[in-house]
Amino acid sequence: MARPLPPAGVIPARHPDLARLWLTREAGNVAFRHMRRLISALYCVAPGVLEDPDFLERSVVVDGVAPSISPRELQESFSVLAVEAAVVVRDSETGYRVGLVVFADAAERTSATNLSPRPGFYVTCIPASRNGDTRRCILDALDDEAKRRPTAELLRSLVPPQYLLDDEDAEFHLRCVFVYGAGVAGGAYGLCRAARDHLLARGYVCATVVWRGGDAGVVVYDDAETTELVAT
Repeated sequence: MARPLPPAGVIPARHPDLARLWLTREAGNVAFRHMRRLISALYCVAPGVLEDPDFLERSVVVDGVAPSISPRELQESFSVLAVEAAVVVRDSETGYRVGLVVFADAAERTSATNLSPRPGFYVTCIPASRNGDTRRCILDALDDEAKRRPTAELLRSLVPPQYLLDDEDAEFHLRCVFVYGAGVAGGAYGLCRAARDHLLARGYVCATVVWRGGDAGVVVYDDAETTELVAT
């Protein structure tokens, strides 16, 4: 995802470090827009973490997660520290990926922010507590998750269970593309064709879920990187 440049004259040319700080701030502003989805995803994979109302105080938001990196691999990128859980979500319109990593304590979180990002994994990480009212953020995310849960559970119930059981990298949601519109008609074949022709998603399809009305559905791909073309 292209990084915004500081407005002309905002950063003096003799202070490049300030430019990097400006870019980090801008990245954080974008990343925090996905906080609700990150917490919702965390609740699904590691609900016990949310039993601590202050878990965001020991968490980081990871900006610019690479398309090839799964939540498990993101967690392993911090293997020198004590990590409890990690999740990744993707913006279907831009392809932008952001992660949330929860550490054992605040000291580990601080150490994580001081690490140099691993090339090819992510761009930067930012303390999750920088988002202001963390309690309100958590409550809003849980409320959002409760509203989405019936649809999510219905979708999962329709997908062949082996694809969920084999999801060792916890990236099932990153392999799914929701397709809707008049061009979807034609059952599973029409759904896959619409995803290929209109969304440019090309890859091995391991499952499809077609709504009874025939104008919407979900295509599940074998590889999460297949869905990256949807937003490019």
